[in-house]
Amino acid sequence: MTRKDQKNGCLIGPTPDLRPDIGTENSAEWRSEADAMRRALPRTWYPFFARFPRPQPVQLLSWRALRAGRDAVLCSPTASGKTEAVIAPLVENYLEPASKTLPRLLLVSPTRALVNDLKRRLEEPFARLGLKIERRSGDHAQLDRQRPPQALVTTPESLDSLMVRHLDFLKELRGIMLDELHILDGTARGDQLRILLHRLRATIGKRNGSLQLIATSATIHDPKGLAERYLEDAYQVVTGEGKAIEGQFAECRGPNELLALLDRSWGPGEGRYRKILVFVAGRRDVEQLASLASGHPRLSSRVLAHHGSLSRNERERVEKRFADDPSAICFATMTLELGIDIGDVDLVVVAAVPSSVASLIQRIGRGGRRQKNSRMIACYRDLGELSRLKHLFELIKRGDFCPEPYIFKPSVLVQQAGSLLLQSRKKWLSGRVFEARLPGDLASEYNAGLLEDLLLDLSSNEWLAPGRSSRFVAGERLLRAFERGEIHGNLGWEPVTVEVVDNSTGRSLGQVARDTEGGDRLVVAGRSREVLRRSERQIWVREGVQSDQTRFAPRGRPTISREVARSLAEFIGIENGSLPIVEIPGGLAILHFQGSLGGEILARCLRTRHQWPVEHGRALAIVVRSLVSDEPAHIDSETLGDQIAPLRKRLGSLAGAGRYYRDLPESWQLRYLNQVIPCEQIAREWSQSRFVEAADDKQREILLALAAVS
Repeated sequence: MTRKDQKNGCLIGPTPDLRPDIGTENSAEWRSEADAMRRALPRTWYPFFARFPRPQPVQLLSWRALRAGRDAVLCSPTASGKTEAVIAPLVENYLEPASKTLPRLLLVSPTRALVNDLKRRLEEPFARLGLKIERRSGDHAQLDRQRPPQALVTTPESLDSLMVRHLDFLKELRGIMLDELHILDGTARGDQLRILLHRLRATIGKRNGSLQLIATSATIHDPKGLAERYLEDAYQVVTGEGKAIEGQFAECRGPNELLALLDRSWGPGEGRYRKILVFVAGRRDVEQLASLASGHPRLSSRVLAHHGSLSRNERERVEKRFADDPSAICFATMTLELGIDIGDVDLVVVAAVPSSVASLIQRIGRGGRRQKNSRMIACYRDLGELSRLKHLFELIKRGDFCPEPYIFKPSVLVQQAGSLLLQSRKKWLSGRVFEARLPGDLASEYNAGLLEDLLLDLSSNEWLAPGRSSRFVAGERLLRAFERGEIHGNLGWEPVTVEVVDNSTGRSLGQVARDTEGGDRLVVAGRSREVLRRSERQIWVREGVQSDQTRFAPRGRPTISREVARSLAEFIGIENGSLPIVEIPGGLAILHFQGSLGGEILARCLRTRHQWPVEHGRALAIVVRSLVSDEPAHIDSETLGDQIAPLRKRLGSLAGAGRYYRDLPESWQLRYLNQVIPCEQIAREWSQSRFVEAADDKQREILLALAAVS
């Protein structure tokens, strides 16, 4: 059991002998525990902690468990010292001074940018200890076997590649840190990591003794559930409520109003901010705003752009410049949402409504790392966006993440079948062997018989091929994916793109959609570019006249969960059993608040089964040309569930079902979607409701804006 520490606001436990009473900051208990921690970390105290005035709560509450070799989950706010809390005990536990072993510590991070950041932050203390830390990711794939590092930072995809191609490189592994694990948990990449960790424990752990796993995050709504999925008998430390937020809302109906806000906010002097991070909705928004700002007389020399379609070198250049520059404005998508150290950001501007509470917390947390409070401005275009923002802030205040139920994504089994087969020395896989490589809960749900059926189905599309005695070998498609290095990930398929190259330097700027329009102009890396020449794979450019015509290859869009949507309805005063209706140009919008998946199946059910003139099914509303009746059509759960099969490809995409979802048998796809979509609840809530009008003009204006949310 865990308990609430009344002195520190910390959830700690579960083992009494590992639970220190640290008292309040600067108390005798606090100083005593800090002294005990210093003595327990004789080699790592000074390299990791000496530059700080005092140990942080997460460090004092966790070191005993970590030095004892326990698995643990550490959840505390951004810049609270989680990384040092984990790495210092792991180094003490498993690395000798100036040891020359293969990697004994593995740090798994969600993104390449975080991999780069962790390596950079840890290089100095490791060097002081005579130790080496390196990285391996899609951007940095090399391995130094002559001078191997004692610690390796990587992503789930690169870990998968290492296990298939270079498992011997990990044979000395003893400790693993799972950085910002909430970003992965509940996604196909998180499910892949779960299986990889189980495979490591079954191979490396069996050889070396138990592997110690420690997960960290700034935002975990359910530490216990997360610990059960990834760790064993985990100690939990959840500290603090984060910094206070000094914020305001600002109406910005377009790019020019946002730039005017930045012009008023940025610069030296009282009431201004020298370093501003602006979060926007998408890559094109980043480029458009950065390009416009680069033409602004005051802002031009201080503008940076960051998003996932920029080249590796360009992203790393922007990250370094923004971290080093005391005065700059950076426009970014969610790529800078995570804990990359980009220096002390004075102000965060949220210029697009995030789809989740965790995302907003992460964005706000980027500001004021070394200040007492986080300063932010949340921008909105209409009352609908203002209501959504206020709702998310209210959820943060209540500590309510509106969590979605955890459901394993079976598409990961397709990828892991290929990964396991290629890792095996004899290069074959059976249902029984596959079952033995899954965590216990998954092995119970997907037994050897079901897995053999899956392997047989995968042999029909050349992913696998039948072998002898219920064994399967690699098919042509799997071998091609292995040769291209595509087998190791569960991210979505990479879209068709062309590379943009600066003609004067030869420097790669990024990737744009192959069918990008605009003729002789485009915008990349925050600057307008003139196209000089094109080939099938590259576009050569130089800085040129103003343009905003760049298209980036689509990578999906954020969805709104049913949990967030239902909570939003309550927040704006919609009573249970009510379906508000508002007039829009050309028809009516019925506000259902069932989320992106619920909106899709409700719209199809009304259109095909009840012949309603439905135009769109959106996350919060259904748009119809006219009402067929004065009451909602009665929908039963079976009828609603029947709509899943015709929509299964689109619903799989909206549900984030994973890269190999369409390779699953149709029955597996439908089983997964029926787990994800609560048809019985949606049907009951729709059928037992009644149409109502907006309570007043203000609510009507809010509902009109929400009806347009896609």
